[in-house]
Amino acid sequence: MDIPSKQLLIEILTDWMDQGERGIVMASHQIADIMKLADYLYVLQDGKQFDTFEKEELLQCYRIYWVAPRLPEEPIPSEVARENQSIISEAPNETEAFFRDRHVTITHQTALDPGEILSYLLEQP
Repeated sequence: MDIPSKQLLIEILTDWMDQGERGIVMASHQIADIMKLADYLYVLQDGKQFDTFEKEELLQCYRIYWVAPRLPEEPIPSEVARENQSIISEAPNETEAFFRDRHVTITHQTALDPGEILSYLLEQP
């Protein structure tokens, strides 16, 4: 689908859903399109249900933190991944409390993009 047609379709679907208790089931690998339309994500892995997530809640759960001078060597609560001076957390409140208690300075933090979040979720054992 070309870009103007895709934008028009998204507008039409959004207008239709805004008219009341309506929903659309959509399957796509295009995360940007999904994020524009979805309130809930029903995630499949290998053709089977992996889990269902409320979009906004999922987006708020994952953050990446950069700290100074370095990350503590001990495991950090809700740690998903780490590299050099950064850590990805799936429960920011727990991670921030840990840093506060140990006087670790957060130099920068930001939310993960939806595609990254889904990748981390699907990589879990």
